[in-house]
Amino acid sequence: MPPTGQELNTIRAHLDAGRLDQAKRLLETFGAAHPRDGEVLWLRAELAVTRGAFDQAREQAREAEALAPISADQAYRLGLAFHRRSRPSEAATWYREALRQEPRLLHAWCNLGAALQAAGQPAEAAGAYEHALNLKSDFPEVLGNLGNAHLALKHHAQAQAVLARAVALKPDLATAWNSLGIALKGLGRTDEAREAYETAIALQPGYAEAHANLGTWFNAGGQLEQAETAYRRALALAPGRPDVLNNLGAVLSGLGRHAEAEQLLRDALAADPRSTDALCNLGNALLAADRIEEARTCLRSSIELKPDNVEALCNLGNSHLALNELDEALAFYERAEQAVRGHPEALFNQSLVHLARGDYSRGWPLYEHRFAARRGAPQRTFAGSTRLGPDTPVAGRTVLVYSEQGLGDTLQFARLLPALRAAGARVVVEVQEPLVGLIAGSALADAVHPTRRAPADYDLHCPLLSLGHVLGFNPLDQPASASYLRASDDLQARIRPQLDTTPRPRVGIVWSGNPKHRNDRRRSIALERLLGAFVGFEGTLVSLQRDRPAGDQATLAQSDRLVDLGPRFSDFSDTAAAVAQLDLVITVDTSVAHLSGALGVPTWVLLPFAPDWRWMLGREDCPWYSSMRLLRQPAVGDWDSVVQRIRADLVSVGERSR
Repeated sequence: MPPTGQELNTIRAHLDAGRLDQAKRLLETFGAAHPRDGEVLWLRAELAVTRGAFDQAREQAREAEALAPISADQAYRLGLAFHRRSRPSEAATWYREALRQEPRLLHAWCNLGAALQAAGQPAEAAGAYEHALNLKSDFPEVLGNLGNAHLALKHHAQAQAVLARAVALKPDLATAWNSLGIALKGLGRTDEAREAYETAIALQPGYAEAHANLGTWFNAGGQLEQAETAYRRALALAPGRPDVLNNLGAVLSGLGRHAEAEQLLRDALAADPRSTDALCNLGNALLAADRIEEARTCLRSSIELKPDNVEALCNLGNSHLALNELDEALAFYERAEQAVRGHPEALFNQSLVHLARGDYSRGWPLYEHRFAARRGAPQRTFAGSTRLGPDTPVAGRTVLVYSEQGLGDTLQFARLLPALRAAGARVVVEVQEPLVGLIAGSALADAVHPTRRAPADYDLHCPLLSLGHVLGFNPLDQPASASYLRASDDLQARIRPQLDTTPRPRVGIVWSGNPKHRNDRRRSIALERLLGAFVGFEGTLVSLQRDRPAGDQATLAQSDRLVDLGPRFSDFSDTAAAVAQLDLVITVDTSVAHLSGALGVPTWVLLPFAPDWRWMLGREDCPWYSSMRLLRQPAVGDWDSVVQRIRADLVSVGERSR
């Protein structure tokens, strides 16, 4: 006698509870007694799938099909069995069979969508979820899954709409809040995205994915310390997850912690050796540590796996730029742009090569891609105002020009403000707070305001570093005047007593820049090392360094050779008043270099082997500043040669000052 329905249900209960041995014994008993019973064979196929014996399962399914058609319920069960064993394509086949027989089987539509999503078919998955929602429109979990399918298709607007419905129906659905954050980020609604991730975490503190996404949010905004914290929380919840190891490694590299970054990225590659992102990030970390050949090996491996990997191609270009190999660098940047047409990072990098060569007609237009490439501050938007372009008439109109990058950039490009006034514009400029008094006192613009505090009364707007492009400016053709900044007479009078009794020549020094600058490790020099240039120097050394690296504190404390003015400066007006009374300023590539050059004070700038684009290559003079001299490292990291040259050249400075 065939097994009864109750006996078959007992077998199903064993299978559902994972009691596979009990199910197997019963099936063997019934199979021996009834070898041609179709339902027993279908259950034996389900058991084989559950045990991972897929070939056996397929054979048994063929035998069963020849004896008895499968029921909708059994087809659904087979779909679940394949699904649980991570065989989504075969799961989808059996879900479809169940739905062929029972088109209104809600959970079959839901699981079909999940199987198709797992099989990499998000469009088909979305269709399945929509069928499910036609049967039950207020199903928040399915709305969440439909949102994820839209995300996989990059349909961020559709994803945001359905995910918003999901969280409205079930406000404590953490997974939907997390996905909503991804959708909002894709729509550029970044603040709302962060709120969504944080809501997901508040609802489910152990949700590793939400912590990882919050880390990515911080990383995209340049908040690397916060990104590190979020990624470490994600890793604590999901140890060894390769994508988080990769992202955290990239963040630590950005923070200059290259050894830690390297270890994390190698851990990521151990978990996923074919991760093109991890290979690229490891190459970037090694490049930042000046291990150029090792970096290139990683980057080439990434490109072999993914020939259109723009980031790896750009980083290979950077590896050549780090050695001043401009032709090779440009070739890789152009190859990157050919891989993905219009890619802003590739185009921006090309601009750096052209500008370093002094090819401003090609460099300035490409430099406009810096905003899309996320270099510096994001581009601002202005309601009711037009962006100033090369052909925009300015006569009789008010133009707002606003600072966008570092203090030195503002000082360098402030030189171009009078050209707008000469063309008939009324120029309103926004600059960083420490520069307001200095720029205002130098009469470069009609009005000067701190950043984001200018009255909204202007016709046109322009980022400051876009003036080169707007004006078609070429410093090689338009030599700098002796100076364009003016130090306050009153402030000079206050500082003068501190210098009047000191012997000449009076030489100001700055040895360290902003430690958060991406290239600070290469451009700064230890104070003790720099002081080696002044052995036997009989003049006065004046420290203009306001912020002191911790590693230089002991040297400062022990030195009786420095007149230490830096801590007394409240803004750049104070610094300018001091610089204007010096015979010479010797500085690394930082804002004081631009200040001193713009004041017309003799200035020696100490440059790393591969300097910033504005200093060009192979020349000692600087077309931006007529009083400036450039002392370059002859090899990567070779400050000793620079120090020796300073020591030798200081002799002539001393002779001139007598």
